[in-house]
Amino acid sequence: TMHAYYNADLDEDYSLNGFYAKYKSQKLNTQVFYGVLPSKEDSDVFDTVAGVDWEIKPIKSFTIGLSALENQQYQNAENYAYNIRDIFSSRIKYTHELFELNSEYAYSKQYHNEFDVKKEGHGFYTDLNLYLDKITLTSAYKNYHNFFNHLNELPTANYSEKPLVDYGYDIGSDEQGVMNVIRFVPNDKNEIILNTAYGWSDKYDIDQVDIYAEYNHKFDGWAMTTEWKHIESKWVEVTTDKWVKESTPALIFDFMLGEFSTHTKAEITINEHSSYTSTSIDQKDYEPLLQFDFAKGKYSASILASHKFEDLEKISDNDPKVGAEFVIQAWKHTELKIFVGSEKGGLVCRNGVCNMQAPFEGVKLNITTRF
Repeated sequence: TMHAYYNADLDEDYSLNGFYAKYKSQKLNTQVFYGVLPSKEDSDVFDTVAGVDWEIKPIKSFTIGLSALENQQYQNAENYAYNIRDIFSSRIKYTHELFELNSEYAYSKQYHNEFDVKKEGHGFYTDLNLYLDKITLTSAYKNYHNFFNHLNELPTANYSEKPLVDYGYDIGSDEQGVMNVIRFVPNDKNEIILNTAYGWSDKYDIDQVDIYAEYNHKFDGWAMTTEWKHIESKWVEVTTDKWVKESTPALIFDFMLGEFSTHTKAEITINEHSSYTSTSIDQKDYEPLLQFDFAKGKYSASILASHKFEDLEKISDNDPKVGAEFVIQAWKHTELKIFVGSEKGGLVCRNGVCNMQAPFEGVKLNITTRF
């Protein structure tokens, strides 16, 4: 229903300033909050958010949740200065030794929105995990219709965490999808994962295939992982048909180098693009990446090098991106992070943490304190 956060890497500030209260008992949890955050339309004006959440546990294995939220968004309109959005949601969770079920439904309605005729919307998400000895099966389904809001955090139901927004839609405006995962662990040295997902819009003018496969084997003192990621999408923009495919095979090794735990990764992303009106335009490029992570106690470091080129004859047209990050756990709850160099942006994983980041070049210093 809501996700408030601040992302310094993408310069997105959705954090709230206000108050928060929580009551917790064995069978009932209650949360109440009120806060303000800068408007997306005018940074000198504040939006307001107020909400309440109840979570009831009638029996040990079954949980019921209810929540209500009101968000007043500044819109600088002629008749109404603020659009009011109310969201009501319910959720259930049931756990058993053989399976776990999660399901959530939310209804949204807008008042005084002078720029959007779509006043009502809904969001539904459910997943089921089955535990069958050495095999774990997971299935998920999503259905979002006119349920877009920058404070919503909607599950994507795919491995890549990519919604259909990348192809012309607002997040949650028109999206359905299914995901199925098989995890097979035959023994303590081998693990196989296969994740397949398919997403589509209501009129099927956008569809997306998302596949992830992984095999992990543990040797004496080290481990090897091979993985393959594949995303393929097709969509229509007025009179233009577009198609995008992204495939990434990777090889990963984890081992001890003296007293340092070491993680090395080599991968190459193959991007293919095609658009068609009366003629076809095709493009293809390659993005290799090499990464080394080291960690010892409260110190860790990561060195990355990546490049992008269309073919070997044009490999020198672009400069490679090389960067290094150093992390120090300065105190119990404080982390010091220094990055030097350049990176392409997107989903960046290093030192055991994955974040969406904007392209960057230079020197960056972050100090994080957790209370």
